[in-house]
Amino acid sequence: TSLVYNVLLSSPFTLTYWTSNLHNPILHLFGPILFILDLLLFSKRKQVKSYVPLLCVTYPYLYIVLILARGSYLTNLYHGKIPQSYVVYPYFFLDVKHLGYLGVLRWVMILSVVFILLSYLMHFIYVKTHNESLCV
Repeated sequence: TSLVYNVLLSSPFTLTYWTSNLHNPILHLFGPILFILDLLLFSKRKQVKSYVPLLCVTYPYLYIVLILARGSYLTNLYHGKIPQSYVVYPYFFLDVKHLGYLGVLRWVMILSVVFILLSYLMHFIYVKTHNESLCV
Protein backbone atom coordinates (compact mmCIF):
# COMPACT_ATOMS: atom_id res chain seq x y z
CA THR A 1 0.00 0.00 0.00
CA SER A 2 2.89 2.33 0.66
CA LEU A 3 4.20 2.36 -2.89
CA VAL A 4 0.80 2.56 -4.53
CA TYR A 5 -0.37 5.38 -2.32
CA ASN A 6 2.85 7.41 -2.22
CA VAL A 7 3.84 6.98 -5.87
CA LEU A 8 0.56 6.66 -7.79
CA LEU A 9 -2.10 8.30 -5.66
CA SER A 10 -0.52 11.03 -3.57
CA SER A 11 2.53 13.22 -3.27
CA PRO A 12 4.43 13.05 0.03
CA PHE A 13 6.42 16.14 -0.98
CA THR A 14 3.46 18.49 -0.59
CA LEU A 15 2.19 20.22 2.51
CA THR A 16 -1.35 18.87 2.06
CA TYR A 17 -0.05 15.29 2.27
CA TRP A 18 1.04 15.96 5.86
CA THR A 19 -1.76 18.30 6.95
CA SER A 20 -5.04 17.28 5.30
CA ASN A 21 -5.44 13.68 6.52
CA LEU A 22 -2.88 12.60 9.08
CA HIS A 23 -4.12 9.00 8.96
CA ASN A 24 -2.81 8.62 5.39
CA PRO A 25 0.90 9.14 6.21
CA ILE A 26 0.53 6.99 9.32
CA LEU A 27 -1.11 4.16 7.40
CA HIS A 28 0.76 4.40 4.10
CA LEU A 29 4.22 5.61 5.14
CA PHE A 30 5.05 5.06 8.80
CA GLY A 31 3.23 1.72 9.11
CA PRO A 32 5.12 0.01 6.27
CA ILE A 33 8.45 1.44 7.42
CA LEU A 34 7.86 0.13 10.94
CA PHE A 35 6.82 -3.26 9.53
CA ILE A 36 10.05 -3.57 7.56
CA LEU A 37 12.13 -2.51 10.56
CA ASP A 38 10.32 -5.02 12.75
CA LEU A 39 10.95 -7.80 10.22
CA LEU A 40 14.62 -6.98 9.80
CA LEU A 41 15.41 -6.37 13.45
CA PHE A 42 13.26 -8.79 15.44
CA SER A 43 12.30 -11.81 13.33
CA LYS A 44 14.15 -15.10 13.30
CA ARG A 45 15.64 -15.97 9.91
CA LYS A 46 14.16 -19.45 9.71
CA GLN A 47 10.63 -18.20 10.35
CA VAL A 48 10.34 -16.48 6.96
CA LYS A 49 10.06 -19.10 4.22
CA SER A 50 11.03 -18.46 0.61
CA TYR A 51 7.42 -18.70 -0.64
CA VAL A 52 6.14 -15.96 1.69
CA PRO A 53 6.80 -13.11 -0.80
CA LEU A 54 4.32 -14.76 -3.19
CA LEU A 55 1.69 -14.64 -0.46
CA CYS A 56 2.05 -10.86 -0.28
CA VAL A 57 -0.24 -10.43 -3.29
CA THR A 58 -3.13 -12.59 -2.04
CA TYR A 59 -4.77 -9.87 0.04
CA PRO A 60 -4.58 -7.26 -2.76
CA TYR A 61 -6.07 -9.81 -5.18
CA LEU A 62 -8.99 -10.43 -2.83
CA TYR A 63 -9.47 -6.67 -2.49
CA ILE A 64 -9.46 -6.23 -6.27
CA VAL A 65 -12.07 -8.97 -6.71
CA LEU A 66 -14.23 -7.30 -4.06
CA ILE A 67 -13.95 -3.85 -5.69
CA LEU A 68 -14.71 -5.20 -9.17
CA ALA A 69 -17.71 -7.17 -7.89
CA ARG A 70 -18.94 -4.08 -6.02
CA GLY A 71 -18.53 -1.96 -9.15
CA SER A 72 -20.47 -4.46 -11.23
CA TYR A 73 -23.20 -4.67 -8.60
CA LEU A 74 -23.58 -0.87 -8.34
CA THR A 75 -23.57 -0.48 -12.12
CA ASN A 76 -26.36 -3.04 -12.45
CA LEU A 77 -28.27 -1.67 -9.47
CA TYR A 78 -28.33 1.88 -10.86
CA HIS A 79 -28.48 0.82 -14.53
CA GLY A 80 -25.19 2.57 -15.25
CA LYS A 81 -26.30 5.88 -13.67
CA ILE A 82 -24.48 5.74 -10.35
CA PRO A 83 -24.92 8.85 -8.14
CA GLN A 84 -21.95 11.23 -8.13
CA SER A 85 -21.58 10.85 -4.37
CA TYR A 86 -20.63 7.16 -4.76
CA VAL A 87 -17.01 6.17 -5.17
CA VAL A 88 -17.30 2.99 -7.18
CA TYR A 89 -13.63 2.45 -7.97
CA PRO A 90 -11.40 3.98 -5.27
CA TYR A 91 -8.28 3.92 -7.46
CA PHE A 92 -7.82 4.96 -11.08
CA PHE A 93 -6.09 1.67 -11.95
CA LEU A 94 -9.20 -0.30 -10.91
CA ASP A 95 -11.67 1.90 -12.81
CA VAL A 96 -13.29 -0.52 -15.25
CA LYS A 97 -15.50 2.25 -16.65
CA HIS A 98 -12.46 4.16 -17.98
CA LEU A 99 -9.87 1.41 -18.49
CA GLY A 100 -11.98 -1.63 -19.28
CA TYR A 101 -11.24 -5.03 -17.80
CA LEU A 102 -8.11 -5.46 -19.92
CA GLY A 103 -6.74 -2.12 -18.73
CA VAL A 104 -7.41 -3.05 -15.11
CA LEU A 105 -5.80 -6.44 -15.69
CA ARG A 106 -2.75 -4.72 -17.19
CA TRP A 107 -2.37 -2.51 -14.09
CA VAL A 108 -2.89 -5.47 -11.77
CA MET A 109 -0.19 -7.45 -13.57
CA ILE A 110 2.26 -4.54 -13.51
CA LEU A 111 1.69 -3.95 -9.80
CA SER A 112 1.89 -7.69 -9.09
CA VAL A 113 5.29 -7.96 -10.73
CA VAL A 114 6.55 -4.91 -8.84
CA PHE A 115 5.19 -6.19 -5.50
CA ILE A 116 6.59 -9.70 -5.96
CA LEU A 117 10.01 -8.42 -7.04
CA LEU A 118 10.19 -6.01 -4.11
CA SER A 119 9.03 -8.75 -1.75
CA TYR A 120 11.78 -11.08 -2.93
CA LEU A 121 14.32 -8.26 -2.71
CA MET A 122 13.27 -7.65 0.87
CA HIS A 123 13.42 -11.40 1.57
CA PHE A 124 16.92 -11.56 0.05
CA ILE A 125 18.10 -8.64 2.18
CA TYR A 126 16.49 -10.21 5.22
CA VAL A 127 18.19 -13.57 4.71
CA LYS A 128 21.58 -12.01 3.94
CA THR A 129 21.55 -9.68 6.94
CA HIS A 130 20.45 -12.30 9.48
CA ASN A 131 23.00 -14.85 10.47
CA GLU A 132 22.65 -17.24 13.38
CA SER A 133 24.46 -14.90 15.79
CA LEU A 134 21.77 -12.24 15.35
CA CYS A 135 18.85 -14.57 15.90
CA VAL A 136 17.39 -14.74 19.36
